[in-house]
Amino acid sequence: MNASQTYNPPLQPADQPSDETGQLLLWGLAILFFGFGDTLTSLMVFANGGYESNILLGALLKIIGPTVGSFLAIKAAATIGLVIFARAIRPLESLLSVLMLAVGMFLVGNNVVVILFQ
Repeated sequence: MNASQTYNPPLQPADQPSDETGQLLLWGLAILFFGFGDTLTSLMVFANGGYESNILLGALLKIIGPTVGSFLAIKAAATIGLVIFARAIRPLESLLSVLMLAVGMFLVGNNVVVILFQ
């Protein structure tokens, strides 16, 4: 290397561009569908006389009371808990966020079908 050349050290893992932006976008979509979309469409189903078909969530609602507030609290705790759990296990984070997105899309689709054909 001569004096006119500059030395560019190899990128270290911390310096490499990560796909954190893509992962955050994936989390945003997962939270949008699982957290907000399913919650909103579930409340619409309830308003039309429907019920919670998820056995675990239905049992929790019977224990703490089947109110909108308790439903929102359980849904918020589940969403936040899943995100924190998945972010703590970095090797599985992408898989878990994709699963959460897929489940959220399924739940929203299921609720929309119930709303339209109830």
